[in-house]
Amino acid sequence: MKPCQWEDTSSAGFQPIGGATSNGSALHQRIDPMEQAPAKSARPSWSLRDWVRHGWTLTANLGGRLSDHNSSVLAAAVAFYSFLSIFPAIAAIVSLYGLVANPHDLKNEIDTLRAILPADVVSPLSAWLANLIQKPRGHFGVGLVVSLVVSIWSARYATATLMTALDIAFAVPEQRTLLPTTWSPCS
Repeated sequence: MKPCQWEDTSSAGFQPIGGATSNGSALHQRIDPMEQAPAKSARPSWSLRDWVRHGWTLTANLGGRLSDHNSSVLAAAVAFYSFLSIFPAIAAIVSLYGLVANPHDLKNEIDTLRAILPADVVSPLSAWLANLIQKPRGHFGVGLVVSLVVSIWSARYATATLMTALDIAFAVPEQRTLLPTTWSPCS
């Protein structure tokens, strides 16, 4: 029989088959749970000096890795392009609203806002919305197209920068070709 096989896995347990025991007895010796040695801790016993040394080593490695890969620059680029895409998206929504809104619907919406918002907020907002509705519809179409183009452009750069940052973070080489990298966020 092989020395690594076990006869019983109950709480009282048996010694391994063919394994040597402390007194050198034969196979199948029963082990008393009260006589077993205490279980070793899963965590190593480190002194304060070991913890401090390990912490400084970890911090130095992290700082070196962050500076090697320009992680802060990539994070700033992702935040910048993401933030840049918000305002053209809002402008696109306003332009779309200007294209499809009816002046009679605007009055109902302003009355709804008066129930929710203070009067100091509703009066300039209602004047601005009334001026917005009075403009020719052609301005909204141009505004919609321009704001959508700028929003998609900045969202595309935010996505491409995020993909680059994730490739660096997970140590994955760039595997996309130029065309799918360029057009994947747009599709």
